[in-house]
Amino acid sequence: MDRIPAHVGVDAIVALHSEIARNTRRLNVLHAARLECRKGCSSCCVDGLTVFEVEAELIRARHAELLAANAPHAEGACAFLDAHGACRIYAERPYVCRTQGLPLRWIEEREGGAVELRDICPLNEAGTPVEELDADACWTLGPVEERLGQLQLAAGAGPPRIRLRDLFADASRGLTGGTRPSSDEAVISMGDKSPKAKDKAKKQHTADKDQKHAAAVQKAKPATPGAAAKKGR
Repeated sequence: MDRIPAHVGVDAIVALHSEIARNTRRLNVLHAARLECRKGCSSCCVDGLTVFEVEAELIRARHAELLAANAPHAEGACAFLDAHGACRIYAERPYVCRTQGLPLRWIEEREGGAVELRDICPLNEAGTPVEELDADACWTLGPVEERLGQLQLAAGAGPPRIRLRDLFADASRGLTGGTRPSSDEAVISMGDKSPKAKDKAKKQHTADKDQKHAAAVQKAKPATPGAAAKKGR
């Protein structure tokens, strides 16, 4: 498989991450009194997290030496944690990590219609209940996930999602001792009960759903002149 073109796989993701940083800065200031997230607070850095190929390409581009010559963290925590619990790719950390800890809101379709749901990291629950916050005081899941799905489609990249651990040249190594899960162990799911993992699981679940939506929209678009010729290349 050809690598993703740089303007899609790196430049576009850098621009999106910068936009996310600008938008989350306001929320971090607004909720500064309740946010307990600090360097070394890594209970949300769970193992088995996956990212879109377009975000994986940014990590490969900026951290090639790390991936080739270093070991991932032992199984049981994010592969990119160092021995002290700090992130080794913090500047290029994927979207799923960038809004962690903030009050989250999202829309789910249920029998009877759409409903709004909210959640926040257990460490940051003190303060105004998330149910009482204005909508613009929360991070809304959905729009960014859909844009990531669209970038993935534009890049023609696959497989859709990749385990962070599998980006390392030797994913079987580990910084510290640990046991490997069975080969059929699933990546983090909506049912994971690990501390703070549920926030990340929601983002991944939403990302998967929005990628499917983006694919459906793309498929429904009328064919443009020359499209068939491009497809055949």
